[in-house]
Amino acid sequence: MQSMNAQRAPHAGAAQRKAALLVILCVLAAALALATISVRPILAGPAAVVLAISGPGLLAAAWLAAASGFGSLLAPTAAWPVRTAAGIALMLVLARCLGSLGLLRATPWSCALAWAPLIVGIAILALHLARRASRRLSSDDAPQPDSPRAPAHHVWWLLPALPACAVMLVAACTPPGTLWRSEALGFDVLSYHLQLPRQWLQQGRAEPLAMNAYSWLPSYVECAYTHLGALIAPRGSDPFTSRDGPATIAAALLHAGIMIIAALALAAAARALGARPAAATLGAAALLATPWTVVTGSLAYNEAAVIAGAAASLALAASSRPDPLRRGLLIGLIMGAACGSKLTAAYSALPAVAIALLALTPPAQLPRIMLAACAAGLAALAPWLIHHAIHSGGNPVFPFAASILGGAEPAHPLGINLDRWNTGHHATGNLLHRAALLFSDRGVLHPQWSILLPLALASGLALAPRRATRLHALLFLAIIIIQFAAWILLGHQQSRFLLPCAVPASIMLALAIRGRAACILGAIAVLILSASTFRVWFSEHRGHPNLALVGGVAALTGELMRPLPTGAEGAALRDALPPPAYINLTLDPAQTRLLLLGDSTPFYYRVPIEYWTTWNSSRPALHAAQTPDLLAALRNLEGLTHVLVNLDEIARLTREGWYDPALTPDAAHRLVTDAAGAVVRSWTLPGMRGSYLIDLRQSSTSARPAPAPPPIGTRP
Repeated sequence: MQSMNAQRAPHAGAAQRKAALLVILCVLAAALALATISVRPILAGPAAVVLAISGPGLLAAAWLAAASGFGSLLAPTAAWPVRTAAGIALMLVLARCLGSLGLLRATPWSCALAWAPLIVGIAILALHLARRASRRLSSDDAPQPDSPRAPAHHVWWLLPALPACAVMLVAACTPPGTLWRSEALGFDVLSYHLQLPRQWLQQGRAEPLAMNAYSWLPSYVECAYTHLGALIAPRGSDPFTSRDGPATIAAALLHAGIMIIAALALAAAARALGARPAAATLGAAALLATPWTVVTGSLAYNEAAVIAGAAASLALAASSRPDPLRRGLLIGLIMGAACGSKLTAAYSALPAVAIALLALTPPAQLPRIMLAACAAGLAALAPWLIHHAIHSGGNPVFPFAASILGGAEPAHPLGINLDRWNTGHHATGNLLHRAALLFSDRGVLHPQWSILLPLALASGLALAPRRATRLHALLFLAIIIIQFAAWILLGHQQSRFLLPCAVPASIMLALAIRGRAACILGAIAVLILSASTFRVWFSEHRGHPNLALVGGVAALTGELMRPLPTGAEGAALRDALPPPAYINLTLDPAQTRLLLLGDSTPFYYRVPIEYWTTWNSSRPALHAAQTPDLLAALRNLEGLTHVLVNLDEIARLTREGWYDPALTPDAAHRLVTDAAGAVVRSWTLPGMRGSYLIDLRQSSTSARPAPAPPPIGTRP
């Protein structure tokens, strides 16, 4: 019998690979079909997707292949998605180290250095695959008792998630700032997820920046995006915004790829817990098809690293392989990198893994696993802790715990306003109010959860009566309850921050599916999730979600329109340009230094720029606190030539209590009014206050006055 299994194993593995390849081709075909929606000429959309996949997509694939290679060294006996997740964790830690040491730069030697870990990792992967192929040919790789080969047909149960995966692929090929209203069109991507890598690459070191409070976060994924940029950055170039922004699209595709690996790791966890192969695959499909997964996965965010870390760690916690010491080290590395990617993982994912270890690990093995995990986790976080302790004057977690550990930015007179930072990044309101938010559209009732959480509840109730699955039902229901409690007590009450709950929810769904009829019902549920995702995507821009797909990054920076036509055609085009494109095309970078007032999304500007997030103190705010004449204060700032004032954003942030009180909407309104003659361009919409570009070198009466902004009392 063992011999027959050994002979069938290679054929089963080959059938699985063929089925997986066909599923990938189906996703690509569906993505090309979606890319034709609202695009003229009709083939322009699919062409844009093909170009993105064949260029930036290959770069992201090379990074993931290297991670898989390193994972095969770290966890050779683990399932492929689990060892790839371990490799991703190692690559994230490596990227943080390279960035902190100043080794990721836009120079030829740094480009060569950046390629070194990819070449090594891919070579290791090639050797690992060659050895496996050799063992298969000699029929020596009999399946292990605790990891039986699944029949190939289970792969096809991924197909109900095909529409959602296609949406994620097309959206990842679309430039940030143009999709997903729930994310303010990717505001965080333009403010720091990609803006920080862009600045770090240009200055040559991943370190805290005086103008961007988010640069104090661990930023492991952002360092990986910096790594991507260094791979293709010749001397002095900007791979994020020059030409078609290859590093920008590569970052989004890398994040989408990590999210897909997270779903596959979830399937491995479900199988380790006793789910059948088809059911485990449906659990992975449910995670992939959930709208929140697709929305966050298609942006250059950092959520995927947390989801992949949680899923892979749960798979290791539920497995008997590798040995306890190595399992503990792997879990610590993976969860350390997850917390380094997004600090909210410390309360949204880490407790879930710890509880699973306590429930699933034999007591004799538990101390060794826990100690190894703690040691590896601290080692994974050490690059951030050491680097930030040096920069803050002793507080390794600054700006957190500043009241206890202190910490400041000694190199800069400006920095984080801790009062505003704490208000915006900690729970506000009383406990009852925060608990009520959980059951609103700020929590589990947000439409982008679709039916996933009700499915999880139903699955838990179905599992509880059975003795064989009661422990798992209680375990994962307890994990979700603890995640809810952490969100209420420690989070800042946004629905997206509940996304780690999708991991135990999808595992419970997989465990509850038993038999062919249940699989069909599960597939229908996944189709409903996919339909919800498609509806969210298709509702963008009133049924034109591909509005920016063809023009890409070059359209948003203005590179697509360079050189501008002359005459009436050029004037009409200039009038239609958004602020970044207009400024990039009409101002000379050598003679310009632009200040953003109100805006904190400088990503697409290609002139020298000064900006401040709402959590930072700014040079204009310091001057505004000393003089009522803000225009004169701005003109006195050294090197500044232009200021772009966004009255709507200043009013919004002031209403929310997040803007510097020295820069009030009244002060900004007076600035635009006083400088009316120096306003060279304005952007206004009905009912909005608008944005105004002021040339500080011009006299306030030397040019034709721009339209006056609406009165301050007018709400947009």
